[in-house]
Amino acid sequence: MRELFVQMFRYGKGRIRFVLKHPERFTLETIVPAVFFLTGFTLFLAMHAFSVAEAAFLIFSSVYFAVVFCEGVRINFGHRKHFYFLVPLIILCVHIGLAIGSLTGIFEALFRKPTAARDMPV
Repeated sequence: MRELFVQMFRYGKGRIRFVLKHPERFTLETIVPAVFFLTGFTLFLAMHAFSVAEAAFLIFSSVYFAVVFCEGVRINFGHRKHFYFLVPLIILCVHIGLAIGSLTGIFEALFRKPTAARDMPV
């Protein structure tokens, strides 16, 4: 699972670099994982201060996990080996790795000075 997370982290970071070099290739799918992750994280932090945020976080996370579990069942449907609980964990790992990698790429682009030829605009 760790290797998958690292792969998705690198992919998310690389995708941001690619979009920065080629802005015409930007799609909504590029930032959805990062926005989704930030929304959940913000609600998690805010739920300790606001009861509305607690309800929103519970609904947000419940819907997410229900959809991920249903997708895991759908993927497994018709297979001899059933990994109903493993597939949702894999999907979660992919989503979190991609989101954190994308956010890292965005923050590096915003706050880091170009130091190598690969960081220079093309």
